[in-house]
Amino acid sequence: MTAPDGGYYAKRPRGDAEALVAAAFSEALGVDSVQGSDDFFVLGGGPQEVSWVAASLSRSFSVTVTAETVRRHSTPNTLGSHLRTLQTRSGGHLDCLLVTQGNDHEEGNLFYFHSASGNALAIGRMRGALPCRPVGVRAAGLLGEREIPRTVEGLADVYFPQVRTLQPEGPYHLSGFSAGGLIALEVAHRLRAAGQDVALLAMFDTDPPGVTFPDRLADPLEDAQALKRGRLGELLRRVGRSDVPSDDPADPRVVEALRQGNALAPDMGAEALDRQLEVFVRVARAIERYSPPPYTGMAHLFTAEADTASVEKWHAYAPKLQHIHVGGEHYEYQMFSNDIVVNTLKSILQPSSPR
Repeated sequence: MTAPDGGYYAKRPRGDAEALVAAAFSEALGVDSVQGSDDFFVLGGGPQEVSWVAASLSRSFSVTVTAETVRRHSTPNTLGSHLRTLQTRSGGHLDCLLVTQGNDHEEGNLFYFHSASGNALAIGRMRGALPCRPVGVRAAGLLGEREIPRTVEGLADVYFPQVRTLQPEGPYHLSGFSAGGLIALEVAHRLRAAGQDVALLAMFDTDPPGVTFPDRLADPLEDAQALKRGRLGELLRRVGRSDVPSDDPADPRVVEALRQGNALAPDMGAEALDRQLEVFVRVARAIERYSPPPYTGMAHLFTAEADTASVEKWHAYAPKLQHIHVGGEHYEYQMFSNDIVVNTLKSILQPSSPR
């Protein structure tokens, strides 16, 4: 049994590297969207575009990417896997910011913090729709480059200096989906404490601080194991492989099922999968323990699955909260295709000047 055509991951990048390559292809060729299996040369790439892509990806990955590399690995999936391997071997640039190295946008950056999945790919859906360059912030430790933090504050300890290095001065535009909204909130607190202007804090389907994760159990050890099993089972259901036992991420059947369903790249095995599950567990626990002071700036909460009680609880943490209900499901790719979301963000971001 294989994953159904057009499944959950069919048109999504399967990793951060693939997402960056697809964005570079898109910018070089002047097309709106590039899928993982699209061939650069079939799409019309020539010598000039190849050179531009090679230079762009060399900056994004801090490894040497030649025109010949692009010719030999001419799809986002194959080139992304190749560059991830090169980066890991070289010990190169492993910060958490996923920066598309195209033409700079005069209005600055829109930082997008990862959810419990650890990935920050979905913000790429908004490339070209907003007057900002989207910058994804993937989970610290997702690539095995460092210990995975266990608190929202610990995550922000990693991300805050990287955000300031990329953009030393405000106004800052911060956002995050689900748990990522709370990480964005913590970074916003730190920026304001440093005297910086946060022009946008946008949280997408984010529960207020302290909400208990639904599958949480009493015993900490059982809790972690249960969360991992639950998450692994969800991934297998998404690729149409509920028939595969979901107790062990090291099971070759599990790894192969997720590869076939485009949820794991061919160069990713059991170790990478286990890291993803551990990120999920630690972020889920971190948001339960997070208890920030009230945020005195403006905040925007976009909800798909509206919960009146949850929105009301938010006002204790963000008194100036503006709530925008957009409908739909708790799914970030759907959220960022919503005209209400795009038009609201555009109206907020348009007047801002970057730095």
